Amino acid sequence: MKRLLTKKTVFIYVLTALLLLSLSFFALGIGATEKAYAINDVLLDAGGLQFEGTTSAILKVDEFNYFESGTDNWILETQVNKASPSVKVVAGGYPDRIYGGNNDAVRVEIRLLFNRHSILVSEDATFVALKVYNSDDTAFENPIASAESYENNKNFIRTLRVSPDKICNDDGELASFVLRVYSDATSWASSVIIDYVKIVFSADDVSEKAVLFAGDCVTVENPENVADSNVLWMTAEAFSHTYTDGTSYGGLYAYVDNPAVVSMHNSKFPTVECVSELDGTETLLLKNAVFALNVGDLTADDYDQFVMDILLSDKRKQGDHTLYLYGSNPERFVDSDGNPTGYAAKITVKNYEQGFHNRFILEGKDEVAKLAGNDGIISYIYVLYHGNTLDTAEETVGLRNGSQIWINKVQFLPEVDVIAPVIESEYDKYDISDVFPVGKSVNIKNKASATGDVVSNAILSDKLVGELSFVLKMTSGDNLCLLFNATGAKKVNEYLNGGILFYLSDGKIEISASINGEETKSLSVIPAVGTFSVDTAVKTECIPYYVNDVEAGFYCAVWIDGVEVVSGYFNNDYLVLGTALHLCYEAKNTDFSVKIGSAKTEGIKSAAELMQVKLDSAEILYSLDKTDIPLVLSWYNTGFDTIAALKCDSDAASLNQDAKRVSFSENGTANVSYSITNVFGTFNSNNLSLTCGDVIDSQNDDGFYGSALFIALCIMPIAICGAVIAILAVKKSKSAKSGK
Repeated sequence: MKRLLTKKTVFIYVLTALLLLSLSFFALGIGATEKAYAINDVLLDAGGLQFEGTTSAILKVDEFNYFESGTDNWILETQVNKASPSVKVVAGGYPDRIYGGNNDAVRVEIRLLFNRHSILVSEDATFVALKVYNSDDTAFENPIASAESYENNKNFIRTLRVSPDKICNDDGELASFVLRVYSDATSWASSVIIDYVKIVFSADDVSEKAVLFAGDCVTVENPENVADSNVLWMTAEAFSHTYTDGTSYGGLYAYVDNPAVVSMHNSKFPTVECVSELDGTETLLLKNAVFALNVGDLTADDYDQFVMDILLSDKRKQGDHTLYLYGSNPERFVDSDGNPTGYAAKITVKNYEQGFHNRFILEGKDEVAKLAGNDGIISYIYVLYHGNTLDTAEETVGLRNGSQIWINKVQFLPEVDVIAPVIESEYDKYDISDVFPVGKSVNIKNKASATGDVVSNAILSDKLVGELSFVLKMTSGDNLCLLFNATGAKKVNEYLNGGILFYLSDGKIEISASINGEETKSLSVIPAVGTFSVDTAVKTECIPYYVNDVEAGFYCAVWIDGVEVVSGYFNNDYLVLGTALHLCYEAKNTDFSVKIGSAKTEGIKSAAELMQVKLDSAEILYSLDKTDIPLVLSWYNTGFDTIAALKCDSDAASLNQDAKRVSFSENGTANVSYSITNVFGTFNSNNLSLTCGDVIDSQNDDGFYGSALFIALCIMPIAICGAVIAILAVKKSKSAKSGK
């Protein structure tokens, strides 16, 4: 009995232990529920939402086609009016905490359509706006998201993005939120139609690409109250049509989905002159007009590329147009003279025939960061219409009255979604001694320029150089410039007309691009102290790169002593290029000199050998009746070479310097030479020896037998006999074939 009781006791102990262990695992499971919960994003459609305090209806998207084709969600509709402008949306489908726990949501998206019921809105309305509030904000003082409509748009679609901490209640739940409508109309009625509410939990989703429909981004004019009296304000309008067949409007708006449209009509600019043309059209003399787009609250550091498709439909086709891109909270758009300042990017927009091939593009986190405010958040972006490219200080060319700016998609892409550019693998690599006559090294002194900041002292007019290596030492002063793919051969400030400029100094190493005198993009780094005070190995790269097999621009880099110190991609939108290579010297207010040498250790081509200064003529022996002898001068042209006067050491001959010709007045010999002087030194040609002597007349020496008449009379009978023999042979052959 005692033994049996002991076994039973043991059994109870074991059972109890197992039970406690099970309860422990269960408790752990409960404790882990919140941590494991909400891994996936949650989409609340009409089944998980309801309008409180007003009539509502559930409508199927396929029957009304309010939203994008292919949307499977049911939609929820309510009506609001001036007497009752607010409605509460209850998110009953997801009552759990989404903020303040172990798995906070990163944002909440509200996808809706706002229908103005334009027939019912009185004609005096200039806007209808919808704002989102936390349900505890009963005084409606702090909207957490907004959407605005202007003019006669019948409806517009928005995806509003809000932070969970702003929309949740005190328990961290998305219990409800309030939609409130505003308008300056004397009477109105509107519908609010919700497609879905999306709760985004994935931390990775913060960095996912944000491809925004431009029609979702329209906003009020000057939403951040930028104090700039030198610009006019425009407004964008949502245009909810979708073209996917590639044929609409003659293919101009092919593959457009919910764009934003800005109408530049004189009715919106009462202070701007509108000129009537002879053909019955009107020209609006517009400059410096701005519109804003609301992109939500995006963290700039999450993105590596910004792309915005843009089109300007000026059917006049007179000139192109310049547009400037600005980020959130700009201080101003233009200076007191009307010149754009503080912008993130500039493009020259071609006419409407190019469709959405005009693009603002920012590459890299540093460039995208230019769109953010001081807090690193991108809320609004602005586009400035600066004017026609044919505008001058004296004349504004303008554009056709009623022209439009169309914006399709606004894209913010993280690194993983950026299409990697492919850098050209085969390109020309040169040592500087291969392209400029520096030999082993040369010291170049340069005077400060009174006419410009940059002086070009050497240029190769048709030299596309992918890579250039050299050794550099700043002997006095502190800077040197190289200009790749320049557009021409002016001596002063050539880079202003277009090209990629490499600037090397003890204070800064910079790569920049310019169009028509304005810098469009730059990349820079501060070198170590004294970098160029000694012989320093430098390599500059300017290599074409491709995106989707299409040449998209140039990859540029500067290497110092074998280390890449600054590099980046310069998209074609930043560039106006040619085929010239400049060796430039920035000479603002001081004289300076540099030592430039070859990076090779052997096989260096000497400066004189590269210059190849040569003098030649077609013949060597001349008679007095042929004394006008042309000279052929040739050398390796570096653009700014000075030809010294031709030298002739003979009293028997004279030189025509302008025509480069030699004339003899008597028999004799003349040695002719010249030299070329450029920034690299003076280079002498060979000595060309020309002899003028008595040449015996062939007619007097040879008489009849040496004349052409003697040759003709001797050969002619032989030729006639040969022809007769050939005719007889052919005739005999034909007779044989016919059997005769």
